[in-house]
Formats: sequence, C-alpha cells, structure tokens
Amino acid sequence: MVLRLYGEKPQDIPTKGRMPVRSAFFGRNEITRRCYDLLREKGEIIADDVTVRAMREKGLDPEADRKQRTDFTRRILVSLHDLRKAGTVEKIGAGRGVRWKLAGS
Repeated sequence: MVLRLYGEKPQDIPTKGRMPVRSAFFGRNEITRRCYDLLREKGEIIADDVTVRAMREKGLDPEADRKQRTDFTRRILVSLHDLRKAGTVEKIGAGRGVRWKLAGS
C-alpha cells in the first residue's frame, strides 16, 4: 500500500546486500575455529594448509577434487580476511604466497 502511494515497485528497491551461500561442508563458525586451531599449532599458515586438513578430515581427496578444494580455499581466505579486519590475525606478504599468523605473536 505504501509503495503504491509513492509509485514504487518492489523490484525497483535495491537489496541491502547479498548473503553468501552457506556450504554444506562447514557448520557455523567452523572455518574460523579451524583457522585458529591451525594457527595455534603451527604459528604461521597458508590458506591451503587449512583446506587440505579440512578436506581430509571430511573424507575428501584434496588432490582429486580440485573444484571443491578451490571452493574451500576461497571460503577460508574470506574468513582469514575477516579475522584480519577484526585485528586477531596478521597477514604476511601478498599474492599467492600470503601467510597468516596470530596478531601479536
């Protein structure tokens, strides 16, 4: 009713933002926990370290399923970037060889 008063159509109103599609492989905050666990264990990591371990623990072959491995790595990198914004993780380097460590360590 209000939209008609202003001559607007619902499809003309922009969305607030896109919600990322959740993965069937990861539960809520699971990627963050996996990143923290590996960071505490190794000190410095690359996203592929977390990917390979997660895939093996879930019964997937990281060498055979390249598409799934790429999806896992992308999700892990997004999580690591969010942790960097929060100030809990530091980024070392840039590009493909980027490494991560806990902030202040």
